[in-house]
Amino acid sequence: MTKVLTDYYQPPIPDRSFDWSAHYEWDDEEDAMLGHGETEEAAVLDLFKKSAEADDDGSAIEEVIHFAVIGWKAL
Repeated sequence: MTKVLTDYYQPPIPDRSFDWSAHYEWDDEEDAMLGHGETEEAAVLDLFKKSAEADDDGSAIEEVIHFAVIGWKAL
């Protein structure tokens, strides 16, 4: 099962939409797909949306549905 990791970093800018970032545990490369948001939940949702848009074979959609049903924080 894929785990989502989140990080909090408050950059010195007035825009709070980049305070949180989320990425998949297995995606630790420099060019990893990241989700961003004002809250932890918003960053995870942004990551899910980007995953669904990037992968058109259905697998990312299945992951999003799975996380939505069981709750990503339970992992």
